[in-house]
Amino acid sequence: MHFLPFRLKNFLILALFAFPILALECYHCDSLNDGDCQEDQVRHEHLKECNPLTFGPYYERVPIGCRKMIDKGLSPYRITRTCSYMGRRVHGRRANNKLVYQCAESRCNSSKSQQNLLFIFIFFILFPFLNFLK
Repeated sequence: MHFLPFRLKNFLILALFAFPILALECYHCDSLNDGDCQEDQVRHEHLKECNPLTFGPYYERVPIGCRKMIDKGLSPYRITRTCSYMGRRVHGRRANNKLVYQCAESRCNSSKSQQNLLFIFIFFILFPFLNFLK
């Protein structure tokens, strides 16, 4: 008994070999040092692979997600993007004039405009392709 059509089964097998499992990637930048690290924009050059920590009390801790912090206590605001090694998913949690965003997916600490592009890709490119496979 076959559960998947032959074409779909071949596609899934090919996809497993063609796309290796990707490590977690997050944007790393600080608006004090990088003029292109703003709340509504971040350049692709700031995208880095997140590796286990190599020093400190959390030595060898693996990353669990990405983080973006907006420090509104400074003028101008300070935007920091990095990998996250502890905590949980939060969306705009306030702490001492800071807004903290933490998420578990790769590249999720980008700007709002880049997240909109991802939605457009999924909705207009990927969704019709998956319907084609039916």
